[in-house]
Amino acid sequence: MTPVNAEAMMPLVFSVAGLIKGYIAMNYYVRRHADNKGEHDVHSGNCPHMPDINNRLYLGDFDSCQRAVKVAMELGFLKVKECYWCSVL
Repeated sequence: MTPVNAEAMMPLVFSVAGLIKGYIAMNYYVRRHADNKGEHDVHSGNCPHMPDINNRLYLGDFDSCQRAVKVAMELGFLKVKECYWCSVL
């Protein structure tokens, strides 16, 4: 992975362990309760549309949302997708 400029990324929530390894690892969460389409959104730690604390599960620190989505599926969430707002931020 290519190291990133940490100062440019300061507004983001990141993992110190990831920073030490030379990349920014974001905190990711999955919505516990499915939306009206039966889907569970995966959100980064700085998402303005983060679910309420009682409706989210911490997945871990990852360098991409795709990895967090995979972990959510491995935990048994059947229909999982990346949050739209996280993907455009």
